[in-house]
Amino acid sequence: KEGGAAPSLFRVSISLSVSPAVFMSKILLVDDDTELTSVLGEWLEGEGYIVESADCGEDALSRLAHYEYDLVVMDVGLPDMDGYKVCSTYRS
Repeated sequence: KEGGAAPSLFRVSISLSVSPAVFMSKILLVDDDTELTSVLGEWLEGEGYIVESADCGEDALSRLAHYEYDLVVMDVGLPDMDGYKVCSTYRS
């Protein structure tokens, strides 16, 4: 838009009720936006979580086959397959 304000970045607010120091939860972030996974991963690590990331569905499936995670945060729009397909493939 001409003369309009520059687009702003979105803000995500997450409240976690279980202390990670007690459980050391392991989280897998799946998104092809490496800047987003980097920022979110650094924040979660600062809160005491163990964080790994994958940038596509195949990488996510490979990690899920070899490691256990307490939480997976996944984008629906991945470059090689959508997040729903990753979930259904993993469950089967």
